[in-house]
Amino acid sequence: MKRPFLSRFFRAAGIRPRDFFLLRLFRDAGIRPRDFILTAVLGLTAALLEGLSLGLLIPIINAVLKGDTGYVRGHAVLGKVVALMPRGLADRSLPMVFSLMLLIAAAWILKNLLNYAASTGVSRQVRQFENWLRQRLYERYLSFGMLFYDRNSSGRFYQVMMGYAPLVAQELTGIHHLFYAVCICVIYLSMMTFISWKLTLLVVLVSVVMYRLVRSLLIRIKAASDVHSQSYAVLAQDLSNTLSCIPLVKAYSNENREKEKFSLSSARMAESNFGVDRKKLWIEHLQEIVMILMVLAIGGFVTYFFLKRHAGVGEFMIFFVFTRRLALVSAGMSKVWASIVSAAGPIRAIREVFDDRGKFFVPSGSLRCEGLKERIQFDHLTFSYGDDGPTLRDVTFSAEKGKMTAIVGPSGSGKTTLVHLLMRYYDSPPGTVRIDGRDIREFTTDSLRSGMALVSQEPLLFRDSVRANLVYGLERSVTDAEIEEALEKAALVEFIRSLPRGLETEVGERGARLSVGEAQRLAVARAVLKRAEILIFDEATSALDAANERLIQAAIARAAEGRTTIVIAHRLSTIKAADKVVVIENGAVLEEGGVEELLAK
Repeated sequence: MKRPFLSRFFRAAGIRPRDFFLLRLFRDAGIRPRDFILTAVLGLTAALLEGLSLGLLIPIINAVLKGDTGYVRGHAVLGKVVALMPRGLADRSLPMVFSLMLLIAAAWILKNLLNYAASTGVSRQVRQFENWLRQRLYERYLSFGMLFYDRNSSGRFYQVMMGYAPLVAQELTGIHHLFYAVCICVIYLSMMTFISWKLTLLVVLVSVVMYRLVRSLLIRIKAASDVHSQSYAVLAQDLSNTLSCIPLVKAYSNENREKEKFSLSSARMAESNFGVDRKKLWIEHLQEIVMILMVLAIGGFVTYFFLKRHAGVGEFMIFFVFTRRLALVSAGMSKVWASIVSAAGPIRAIREVFDDRGKFFVPSGSLRCEGLKERIQFDHLTFSYGDDGPTLRDVTFSAEKGKMTAIVGPSGSGKTTLVHLLMRYYDSPPGTVRIDGRDIREFTTDSLRSGMALVSQEPLLFRDSVRANLVYGLERSVTDAEIEEALEKAALVEFIRSLPRGLETEVGERGARLSVGEAQRLAVARAVLKRAEILIFDEATSALDAANERLIQAAIARAAEGRTTIVIAHRLSTIKAADKVVVIENGAVLEEGGVEELLAK
């Protein structure tokens, strides 16, 4: 089957279709060849005007050099223009020539205006595509399973979205420039052939040699781009790790080591970037060397033809102009093509985001969860995160509706994994986690999670106001009275009143302006506002002192009234109010029963 033109074009530059993701992205963004028609027509018209303007200078130059306006009057195009001029202007040689030159200047100005219009149209498409790509990348990242985030760096995500997306979008401009350059080259070569097909043949032969040289460099640029992309990823990961753990860095006075580590990664990225630049610059200077040799060769031929009186001076002057313009356009084409090839690394990084492999999707079911009627069941649940062996082993127990079930055990025993499977952060084995006897995998994730509220060990807060964090994710309108009630249950009323701007006070990065206890109680208030019938508290008091622990315990007790509650803990004081306690160790259930029953044992 015959390949599309662009695919063959990419192959000619040593780029395999599976490596070059750009065309598929354009297609998915809804960018079709017809979207380039207007800009293509504008660009083609501008190219024709440029070629025509330079071509029409030939008879004018010959007329000026030989003092004979017959060259102009006898020209197929200019002769008709002269015939349309007023008699007084057409009969006077100097005003006529000046008028024609002004006409050519006007055509050149029009050519630039058309180019501007075409470039503006392409620029709009670039920004629209960049916006589309950034949104699709964000949607993809949000759709991945938690296991993907467990195994990848957040710095890489930011790098791809904010660094690579604009870079890839700019390749639309490169394609437009390539199209315009091809049109210009065709027009120039046509005009040059008309002047001298022999000299034009020489130019074509030199261009073929140049193409082969540039193509070999493009292949090397592509390989260097992949290395640069990898070094960029390492640098982004180092930066993300350090900035996210600033308190740890300062606590260990490790600033100098981190600077050294970052300097090493930055130097490697700079070196890889220089490797790409060095090869791209080679193209420019290599072209200039070849073009100078070509101009000298053409100069010799021109001298020969001129001495033999085979043609006029004007033709060869314009031929030189065409040759020089062709060299500039060719150099521009090579730069654009080198830019496209050097983006192969970032394009591959974006392609990996759109590849489903290794994303650990948690599929949504088709049934809507209408709420808990009887119990939550874990039935012979065995689960593993990877190749390190099972985290949970044959876990079986149930949490009754309206009751508080406590899950206790040492750190690393699999307690948090249980609630993460219940929340569908990870995909559980079929039939092992049920609500009222139905596999939770059958429910839509939205309807399942809407009935649950999680307060984790580390309260998750946005850098926003207290109010924004309280009502986050709620689609309904929340009144001040509801917020006041939730704050009361979380024992936060007096604290909020003491803040300088009350509910509008910003909490800082991840709640940095709040104490651990205040942030935890804010998370409890948020869970209350959600009105979820299943409340999950995952080690909510483990990082608190005794005073704050009592406050959180009281808040949990108030929030849990009339609701199904699952409390994960490893301290007895946290679970005194539990109706059932499930003891887990090494991923397996050791025993279960009431608090007094287990204490008696």
